[in-house]
Amino acid sequence: MISYHPYLRETSKSLDIHSILYDDTYRNTRRDVFHNILTRTIYDTWYDPTKYCIAVAILQHAHNAVYTSWYAMSIATSACKHVDVDMARRVFGLQWYSVQECDVHTWLQLHNTEPQYKLMNQQVYNGIVYTTHNFGRLHRQLIYEIITTICNKPPVQNIPDIISYGKILRTIHNTRPKHNTKYPPCIENIIKQLQNGENVNHYARYTLTSYLHYIGVSRDDIIRYFGTAPDYNQKITTYHVDNILKSNYTPPNCDKISLQCGNNTCHRNIKCKKNPIQY
Repeated sequence: MISYHPYLRETSKSLDIHSILYDDTYRNTRRDVFHNILTRTIYDTWYDPTKYCIAVAILQHAHNAVYTSWYAMSIATSACKHVDVDMARRVFGLQWYSVQECDVHTWLQLHNTEPQYKLMNQQVYNGIVYTTHNFGRLHRQLIYEIITTICNKPPVQNIPDIISYGKILRTIHNTRPKHNTKYPPCIENIIKQLQNGENVNHYARYTLTSYLHYIGVSRDDIIRYFGTAPDYNQKITTYHVDNILKSNYTPPNCDKISLQCGNNTCHRNIKCKKNPIQY
């Protein structure tokens, strides 16, 4: 089970990290990992600690939040499927019973968007949240936070090819459509979160897509907005965007956006009315 978690020290403690990052023996592997990150294509052996060490070294030199978020979410999405009871307790401090437990502070950090996860809808006793929700989502977010923190640390190795790969990623400007700065605050906030590499929820993505379609933004430009999301998948994104455009949905009203899109989305001002299309 531990072998599926390359970010843990016990998984990589037997590696010769100096050789992996410096020796010509691994030059092709370093190049391949860089190409995977550049094209945002997760490799088949995503749990390989050698490739993980290389990826972290590249991202530490890159200082690119979009690529870091994508990589962390890709690893976390795969690794969270391989968490057993012992690991949940030992690594994450979580207890598994017929009813699962989590301390309030951790719960608030990880479940602050969808209504079903709001604290007011949970059973809480002595600072512990008791829930029957699947903990896969919780594990994924915890792993994501661990990897993101590691990738954001200052680089300690000065390896020529790693540095060059990092510079390439650092100088890449993601192709984003120029957008109207007079968008409603909720739409601006969703766009800002996406551009910062944050993982916005499904309802926020629906809100953004339906609003942009309503005001006449092209299909391709709408899809580009999601290109910086950490879980971006062109095929899945295109499918959902096309479905919304085909159904010609109108944007939800402000009350629903405030309730469903997350705490950092709806910041009304005096120009806001009942629906973003009235802004």
